[in-house]
This record gives sequence, structure tokens and C-alpha cells, in this order.
Amino acid sequence: MEFHRKGALEERWWWQQAKVQWAQLGDKNTQFFHAAATSRWLHNRILHMKNDKGELETTDEGISNIILNHFEAKWRHHSIISPLANFAPRATISYDQSSLLTQKVTQEKIIGAIRAIRKNKAPGINGITAGFMQGYCYITQNHIVHAIEFFVIKKMPMSWKDTLITLIPKKQGANEHNHFRPISLCNTIYKVVAHILVERLKAVLLTVISSEQGVFVPGRSISDNIFIAQEMATRMHSSASKQGMMAIKIDMEQAYDRVHWQFVDDMMRFLGFPREWRDWIMACISSPRFGILLNGTKLPWIQASCGLRQGCPLSPYIFTIVIERMSSLMHEYEVRTLLGFR
Repeated sequence: MEFHRKGALEERWWWQQAKVQWAQLGDKNTQFFHAAATSRWLHNRILHMKNDKGELETTDEGISNIILNHFEAKWRHHSIISPLANFAPRATISYDQSSLLTQKVTQEKIIGAIRAIRKNKAPGINGITAGFMQGYCYITQNHIVHAIEFFVIKKMPMSWKDTLITLIPKKQGANEHNHFRPISLCNTIYKVVAHILVERLKAVLLTVISSEQGVFVPGRSISDNIFIAQEMATRMHSSASKQGMMAIKIDMEQAYDRVHWQFVDDMMRFLGFPREWRDWIMACISSPRFGILLNGTKLPWIQASCGLRQGCPLSPYIFTIVIERMSSLMHEYEVRTLLGFR
């Protein structure tokens, strides 16, 4: 019995390391999981990287310095001119929606959020997975109590926001810092809080986000925007009009990293989000520390002063609110000067 129990534990461990989401426990194929985990590790391993002079660094120290310098600069706050001076939102949160956003968070809501998170998603720096919290509630009971306290005092322990960063290569032969996508591994207790906020936010986004945005808005689909873009391109190519036409392609690369937290708060305020809700969101997204993983070793902490975390459940929905300002500006120009497609 002990042999089978330890065999099952080994199988489960290798399954977690392999990150093969479609494989199910019970296949009893540790060799397969071991091979998948090894292949994944070799694919993500960083053996060399170019510095700013174009020279190839091959030592761990040299690669570490390149990565740290790049991300310290990326997550550093830069002053901007606020584009909200003349912002008039097309819709705002209603009183009922405001009440929905800020309703009391109960123990049942916390437990429901814990159960809603996939069991074996990669954990944060404390190593606690959602599966552990689901299976050992009597041990993790204090996490539930602390999660409820957060919604009362509106302050989050800094350790909850400590985030590991894994660098995923965007292409084969990646050897420059911008060839890697930083993915955040958030602590499970943070994910629980974020899940509750996301579910409430999704219920009101359709009201305040303009129809031009189709992604991460419940009830809409990004495919609609793709079809519209295809139709516009076809009409532009086939048009016999003598008037000039143009299409604008906006580069959104690294857009998450450039978001200013104060701008997020200002946008939510303009859209009518209540102060209590804004305090919750700002407590979640502001001042995280990042520990970048280089071939399995954590580099020194980086204190961020701007940006949204890729991998945080809140980030895509917060970014939808941020980008609403750009959508509004384009709409204003269309009404005043530009003649758009009808």
C-alpha cells in the first residue's frame, strides 16, 4: 500500500511539473510526464542573451544583469501628461451596479472562489496551490479569515503581491530580452481575492465599455471585431472613391507594463466606480515585487512602480478599462473630423 501511495504521489508531482493540461491523473505514465517536464524545461532554459551592445552573454551573472536592468527600467514609473482632462465617458456605473460591486464578501464567497480556481495551476512563491487549499481547508482556514479581512480594511499584505516571473520564449532561438514574455505566478490567496473582484467586474463591464471593444467583455466576442476589420480592408481595396482612406494599426506590445496605476484609479472614478471598489483594486495592482526566475533560480526582487501583471486574473479586465480612454478619443475624432465606415 505504501509503495502504491508513493508511486501515486510521484506521478502527481511529475504531472504538475509537465504542465500538460489535457492529461488526466490516473494515466499512470510517470515516464511520459517526466519526458514532458524535461522537454518543457529545456525549451524554456536561457543559455545566452545579447546585451545592449549586441554582445552575447553566456554566463549566469551576465544574463542575470541583462534581465534585471531591462525589467527594472520597464517597471519604473515614467511621468506622463494625463489624457483625462476633457474625458466625458459615454456611460457610467449605476447605483445598483455600485451596490453589487461593493456588497459584503462572506466566507462562502471566499470558499467558492477557492473551489473555482483550477487545482494545479502554478503556485506563487509560497508554493501553495488551489488544490491544497481545497483539500486541506482546516489547515488553510487562516487564509480565508485574512481574505475576508482584506475586504474590510482595504489593505493587502505585501507578501500576497510578491510575484514570481517566468520568462517564456516568444520564438525559437530567443536570445534578446524582448524575445521573452514575462508571465506572473501569483500567490493563490491573491488569486482568490482577484477572482471575487473579477466576477463582480464582469457583471458591469458591458455598461461602461463602448461597443468598439469586444475582448474580455461578457456578451461580446473578439471575432466580431476581426470580421469588421476584414470587411473594412476589403472595402478599402475595392473602393473606387477618390477620397483618401486609411487604417491605423496600433502596436500594443508591452502595453500592460506601461499602465500607470493612478490612471487606472482616475479612469474608474470617471466611469463612476465607488471609492471602496477603487480602493480594493488599487490595493491589488499597486506596488508588487517581482522575482524573475532564471533557469529555476530566483533573481533579486524588483520593486515595481507601474504596470499590470500578465497572469493576474484582474489584468485583462483592468486593461479593458484603461484602453476605453483611447476608444473614447477615437470616437471623439470620428464625430468631429474623421469620416469612418458606415
